[in-house]
Amino acid sequence: MADKKTKKTPGQKPDKPIDPASADKVIHPSAKAKGAPKKGGKSKEAPRLSQVTVRRKVKKEAKPSLWDFTLLFIYKNLYILGVTLLRRGLRYRRQARLYWLHQKNAFFRWQRHTKARLHLLSGRLSRLVTSPIDKLRDAHSLMKTEAEACRAANHSPMRAYSKFIESVWHFVWTILRTVFNHVAPVVAVVFLITTVSNTTSRLMGLSVEYKGEIIGYIRREQDFTTVEKQVTNRVIDTGNFNLSYELPKFTLQEVSEDMITPAKTMVDRVIMASGDAIEQAYGLYINNVFQGAVTDKETLLQTLVEIRQQHATGRSGERMEFEKKVSVREGLYPTASVVPFETIGELINSYEAHEQIYLVQDGDTPTGIASKTGVPYSRLKEMNPGFGDATIVVGDEVRIAVARPFMSVKNIYKTTYREEFDYPVEEVKSSTHAIGYREVAKEGVSGVRQVTAEITTINGLEISRDILETKVLRDAVEERVIVGTNNPAAIISRAPSVSNEPGSTEVSSSGFIWPTNGGRITVGLNGYYGHTGVDIPRPVGTPVYASAAGYVTAVKYQNYAYGYHVMIDHGNGYSTLYAHNSSINVEVGDYVNQGDVIAGVGRTGNATGNHVHFEVRYKGKIMNPVNYIGNR
Repeated sequence: MADKKTKKTPGQKPDKPIDPASADKVIHPSAKAKGAPKKGGKSKEAPRLSQVTVRRKVKKEAKPSLWDFTLLFIYKNLYILGVTLLRRGLRYRRQARLYWLHQKNAFFRWQRHTKARLHLLSGRLSRLVTSPIDKLRDAHSLMKTEAEACRAANHSPMRAYSKFIESVWHFVWTILRTVFNHVAPVVAVVFLITTVSNTTSRLMGLSVEYKGEIIGYIRREQDFTTVEKQVTNRVIDTGNFNLSYELPKFTLQEVSEDMITPAKTMVDRVIMASGDAIEQAYGLYINNVFQGAVTDKETLLQTLVEIRQQHATGRSGERMEFEKKVSVREGLYPTASVVPFETIGELINSYEAHEQIYLVQDGDTPTGIASKTGVPYSRLKEMNPGFGDATIVVGDEVRIAVARPFMSVKNIYKTTYREEFDYPVEEVKSSTHAIGYREVAKEGVSGVRQVTAEITTINGLEISRDILETKVLRDAVEERVIVGTNNPAAIISRAPSVSNEPGSTEVSSSGFIWPTNGGRITVGLNGYYGHTGVDIPRPVGTPVYASAAGYVTAVKYQNYAYGYHVMIDHGNGYSTLYAHNSSINVEVGDYVNQGDVIAGVGRTGNATGNHVHFEVRYKGKIMNPVNYIGNR
């Protein structure tokens, strides 16, 4: 029995597995070497190639760095972008090429069609021109043939000649008809345009026939209405002038520009045709109202110039103008309208009544007002219904009539002057001081400016001032004021008993008292334009009380507006003002209690009678004092 183990051949090394790490190709452990005996069995053949498994040594790939990743990301995106642009460029190029080929083919097709149409049109025109000539040639050949045949037969050739003449006439008639059909519409259009142009360029007007006589030409019928008004405006007393003239007759006709009669000439002709006595004169019109006519023009103009010169002030560049519109018009006037120069002179040198408003003052009576103003008492009652029937109150308005020149003169002149303007105020809030405390840390300085203005006066009274130019000569210096913001406990002050009149020192629910001794409000807030408070008339020197406690912030004098006035700051945004005083008892910076006497009643500044002008302001805004002190 043979041994199961295989014997080794001489020189053969024993089989042993190959280390996978030392070779790229290894035999799977499950496969045995060729000729290797299987344990417990017979030996088998070596494994086939398909049974061999190839294993490679794969190294673990390291992660790329951030820089490499960024470059790779940029490269990939640029690559995609480049490919996209290349593809789109090729697509657009292909589309452009197709569009160009389409347009090129369309142009060639249009060219071929155009050539064909031109060829067809030229053929038609050629046939249209040559066809009659061919017919004439054929007719001429036929005429010659027939004429020779007639001569050969010893007949007259007139028949052949007549046919040829008929063909020529038909040819000429065709040409004439064609030309007429094309030329006639053109001639008609030219004729129509010429006719319309000539018609529109002609000036049409109306001839005016008045009492059987052509007195002129006008453009439209409404122009004669203006003439009629001017005729009427040359008459003072219509009863002495025949205004019932006949209605004019208008006829439409062609006129030239030179034929149109001016309105002034037409007025003269109407007056001449009226049948009344007329004469050449010079009419005086004031505000376009006829005042009368005179024959002495030079004297009239000289008188008007003298009236203006009487108001001259001698200022440089001054000009004088009449307040009313004054004009002197030359023309034909009815004799009844021509007046002596003395009549016109009395008119232009006369005076006329002019209404003004008089404010009733303390102590005025109806008869006293009549005597003071120089207006008769009966006239005052006519102008003011109820005047004198009831007791008049201080501050009431009375309409009075004053006399002023009929020919008032305006003086217009330019002037240059200097004036001060207020300085700005900066308030610096300080919590270390109580509300109502004000201290000037830095004095302000008013600025100075040069003003050029045009001033207009009437009879010496300024009515307007137009600022033409301003130039700052000195800048204003800002004032700095320390203002207290601390809100301490309210200071309770005692209202003095300074009058025997009941209620003179009563404190209202708002904490303010009546600012003077007695009286009542006669002119309220906005009682007239620009009135910012209330007026309480009282006799001169009557005490003026502080309506509430506070610091005196202003004591000033103005020769206009407020006159002598005092302003008190009460804290919490409230302040009061007392104006037109005859005397002042306090100074800026004083602290006053409610009811302290701060001034005396007067009429300084812009005041027509003795009274207290009282204002209440909250944070600079004008308030209605009646809401704080009531109305008696």
